Amino acid sequence: MSVETARDDFIQDLLDSGYWKASEISACDYSILDTCNTCAIMVGPGNGTWDIQAYGGDIGGDFELEAEGYIREAEDPREAKKRVWEFIRDFYTAITGGSNLTADPNRMAWPASYDAPKHVTVMFGGHSFIPVNCTVRVQE
Repeated sequence: MSVETARDDFIQDLLDSGYWKASEISACDYSILDTCNTCAIMVGPGNGTWDIQAYGGDIGGDFELEAEGYIREAEDPREAKKRVWEFIRDFYTAITGGSNLTADPNRMAWPASYDAPKHVTVMFGGHSFIPVNCTVRVQE
């Protein structure tokens, strides 16, 4: 397996959950924030290690896939905070209920952590977003 295959399976699990549309998830382009009404997700690699099984053999490892969630600010601050709670819940549900990332019998994956914002917003394209980072740990 490769990190790219795990990434694709990770994205498919997010899509299969029904919480997000394909237009709200990207592994390479922050411009999805331009058209985001409530939430967008940037998927990227996290920390990891390689484990070469044998000379000339398969390369496995232990690595992270990160989902940078960008929750668009709402007029009502309570709505924005509600979206943050929902994002964390939906992310966990998508990964634990998904079947793509764990379909390979040689791979284990589980939600590892999340970093909830304290009063931070980022600006992009004239819009304000609350960043929420979630991590999935993958072991092959």
